[in-house]
Amino acid sequence: MDDICLVGSSVLADFGVRDNRDLDIAIDPRKRGLLDIDNTPENVEVALEKYSWLGITDHDLINNSRYHYKSGGIKIVRPEVCYSFKHRRKKDKDIYDIELINEGVIYSNDYDWDWELFSYEYYPGYFGKRGLPYDPSHKYSLLARLEMSYRNEGLYNTIIAISSFLRDRTPFLSGDSTHQKQETPNTTSNQFVYFIIWPTVSDYFKSITGRIDSHLEVVATEKLPLDTNISAFVDDLYSFDHKDRHLIDYKKYKIQQDGDEVLVVKSQMPITDSGDADEEFLSSFKNKVRREYFPYVPNDSFHNIFHGSDSVKENEQIRRVVDQYK
Repeated sequence: MDDICLVGSSVLADFGVRDNRDLDIAIDPRKRGLLDIDNTPENVEVALEKYSWLGITDHDLINNSRYHYKSGGIKIVRPEVCYSFKHRRKKDKDIYDIELINEGVIYSNDYDWDWELFSYEYYPGYFGKRGLPYDPSHKYSLLARLEMSYRNEGLYNTIIAISSFLRDRTPFLSGDSTHQKQETPNTTSNQFVYFIIWPTVSDYFKSITGRIDSHLEVVATEKLPLDTNISAFVDDLYSFDHKDRHLIDYKKYKIQQDGDEVLVVKSQMPITDSGDADEEFLSSFKNKVRREYFPYVPNDSFHNIFHGSDSVKENEQIRRVVDQYK
């Protein structure tokens, strides 16, 4: 039994949160040749490298107790690994199982949940085998494309590509800039929008502020040293949205490892032609900034770069929380 590990829904059955009708097993790659993996008993399937998306090989899973536990002498994948896998794949059945793990495992008195094992990555394909399979339709930022070119094509070819890009497509070289800041709204009730830059990218505070200013006029910035209050700050900030509270716990865990000082950026609110707050722009803009700086943070920190609102109501929530912690 030392050479196999139960994977998939077996861990949910072991914790008593749902039944499983079949068994998925991982086999130590050194022992696979001893078994006809295509001819297994009914309801038993050999799952080859199921968690390689997470950077965990079958060899690691079976031989490193960090990734499995034992129940009745049988190795079973740790629920944190299963949880990571399901959060990445996100099929309908995975969403159902995520809720079962939320309710029956994470805060169970019988299990010491380890957030260090959980990985909730935003995974563009160029991060190699740690990400999901390459998606040719993925829209990479310029920074990410240059980083990918450097890795795959080398410095010389990347410089040529940059030169060609600048010559053919960059507006400021021809003096014909098509990039404009959003207009300043005339109203005062929702005149300003607030962004939180997390300590994960403290080296890029100034740079990200500049990116915001290039689209929206930055009015003020302020560093908030939160010390031991950073966990409560995150809770209060996300109290606007009560969904995925378990992921907020993970966010707190990761952010506290990076530091306790955040940068608050106050800028003019983007508006539509009709004079309303441009909520669609707000939602897309924060992800645009995240994509640009993601190559410079750990793989599981995409959502720990930059926080902004998706709506006027959420923006007001951010303002209130910032005022509370000043």
